[in-house]
Amino acid sequence: MRASLGIATAFLAVLTLASCTATEEPNDSSSDASQNQSSSQSSEEISSSSSPALGDHLADADDYAKQCGGCHGNEKGENVITGGALTAEHCESCTSLASLTKVIEDTMPLGGEKQCGHDCAVGYANYILQNFAGFNGNAVVDVDPGTVPAAGDIEACNNGINAAYSGLQRLTRFEYNRIINDIFKTGEDYSGNFNEDAKVGNFSFNTVFALSEQQVASYLSTAKSIAQAASQNLDAWMPCSLADNSMTIVPAGDQCNTTSQCRATYGSSATDCKNSSSDNSVCMCGNAPCANNSQDAPVDASVCLNTVLDSVVHKAYRRPLEQDEKDNLLAIYEKGASGKTPAEGMRLLLQTVLSSPNFIYRFEYGEAEEVTPGVVRLSQHELAARLAFYFWRSSPDDALIAAANAGQLKTSAQIKAQAERMVEDEKAKAVVAQFHKEWMHLLDPIPGDENEALMAAANEDTFRTTLSLFFEDNAALEDLFTVSYGFLNDETKALYEVTGNASGAAQDGFARYELDANRRGGLLTRGSFLISNSPPSGRGTFIRKEVLCGAVPPPPADIDTALPEVADPDASPREKWRIHLEEPGCGGCHILIDPMGFAFDHYERDGMWRDHLVSISGKEFPVEDSGEIIATTDIDGFFTGAQELQGHLANSVDTQSCYTSQWLRFATGRDPGFEDSCSLATANQEAKNTNYTLRDIMVAITLTDAFSHTRPEKTDNNQ
Repeated sequence: MRASLGIATAFLAVLTLASCTATEEPNDSSSDASQNQSSSQSSEEISSSSSPALGDHLADADDYAKQCGGCHGNEKGENVITGGALTAEHCESCTSLASLTKVIEDTMPLGGEKQCGHDCAVGYANYILQNFAGFNGNAVVDVDPGTVPAAGDIEACNNGINAAYSGLQRLTRFEYNRIINDIFKTGEDYSGNFNEDAKVGNFSFNTVFALSEQQVASYLSTAKSIAQAASQNLDAWMPCSLADNSMTIVPAGDQCNTTSQCRATYGSSATDCKNSSSDNSVCMCGNAPCANNSQDAPVDASVCLNTVLDSVVHKAYRRPLEQDEKDNLLAIYEKGASGKTPAEGMRLLLQTVLSSPNFIYRFEYGEAEEVTPGVVRLSQHELAARLAFYFWRSSPDDALIAAANAGQLKTSAQIKAQAERMVEDEKAKAVVAQFHKEWMHLLDPIPGDENEALMAAANEDTFRTTLSLFFEDNAALEDLFTVSYGFLNDETKALYEVTGNASGAAQDGFARYELDANRRGGLLTRGSFLISNSPPSGRGTFIRKEVLCGAVPPPPADIDTALPEVADPDASPREKWRIHLEEPGCGGCHILIDPMGFAFDHYERDGMWRDHLVSISGKEFPVEDSGEIIATTDIDGFFTGAQELQGHLANSVDTQSCYTSQWLRFATGRDPGFEDSCSLATANQEAKNTNYTLRDIMVAITLTDAFSHTRPEKTDNNQ
């Protein structure tokens, strides 16, 4: 087995921030001296070999780690979350003590009402210039370059084809069910006793090789159950029929023949009768009894078995079988059928296939020849499998297999033709719904919970609205943030206070209604999102991380994440959050997320509209839904309400590149890395050319090097 395990590194896009999140002034008694020192160094360039003249104010390592390290990483430039490393190699503001002091004094904590202040800024600037790599004689350290911007870098395409290591992936529960149901024409959930899937970003991917004994036992028992059921219903899924030598078939005679008996002798097109009673059933080939048909040659069992291996087992393994694999499975079939029935032989064969790592895992070796050092193109059948998993979360269909067999998945035009065909297939709808469910953090209803029915209905509204935008309206990305219709039942009609008539017939209890665009325009004002993402931090965090691909540093280990107590019981809820933003160690992060979460203050936790907030004492306050967007490429500024916020998000280049990068993650099962810089830029350009139409964004991913190529082995940047 050539495949090895790869666990992709966590992805957070880089924000262009200036410096650290200091919020307290270190104790010092010589501020005048520091100011004089700062001025004297205003024009001095700080080199990697020189030691800057430092003032008396000096923060220590603990101060820096608590206030700045969560964003900017450590003294070596490692573990950077946002704002860039503050080493000599990366810090553009660190050319002098004066320039760094000014940036800290003017901007830190980011967006806060209370700035660090001069003495505070001098202290942290001194610490950085004395202790960080490349300054004051400290050695330059070769570290991971950090995170790749979601927009990518078109200049990276000049360096040749590049792709990252994807590692070995195991089928998710969703994929397992989709493949089984596609092959055996059932509609069951077979994964109920499987472990929960792991996540890459928000999306379900199993990248951990090791399995628990319980999961192994579950795979084996489930394979046995599926094989048993399939062997008892061969006609439903087999492409041909196996002769049962224990039966005597008299074609066109006065006896009752089953369809399987007829097909075992005369092929898959035979039927058991035509306009005859049950006691005068005959094998029919077309409109004539098979005994009188010129094409009545019986089907050899070995021919049918090889057909099963080349079609059914091919789809299970997502590739053609090697001859030794065929020989082994044929031997297993013979062992099961010997002295028994073909059905028993097929049961044992299927149980073996569905227990195999070739079914449970996704292997990608690539072609033998490297296209650039360390990078190989996926084989035709591996690419067919990747397309099938991307669009259908299932196996390739016959058309995709035929294209792979013919070597017709080599050019961008050939791949795009298949992608456009596949996205129009009915099977793509469930996958598009799954993408948006996971991207938006939508929770499943809890059985028995008082809001179970409401949550189910709210989710269904989001799914149906998304699918309508995607497949019927051919909508663009911006429409996700502005759409003003929904698919409602009685639960969501009450939630959204809809009293008008539906614009079409109901399906399964859900009908299309126009909504109040001022309250319910855009998917982020729907019950599914509001219930699943808590106010305000959860809602703001989603926007920062998943819509804008910004970074939110984790809280320091010793920080109490509970909201601070407010002395005045009549204080407004917004005042409570305002104090939270001023807390040392909290404000620098929460300023990135909470103000955007305030946009949704008109919505209760259950998604119901409200006009007032209530203090601890019960005093009512009008909702304040204004806030400020910071640390973005193009939409920094103030807003009022969820609609205005969504309007800014709808056309932001950050939103566009982030949504595109989410599809790349969904396609590859790994977080984008610097190897994907060209692919991200290419996908964004393709999407831009079609005005970021939703379907075209999904298709654009398939035209990237990241989709059609891989690295069989890990590199330093793919740990």
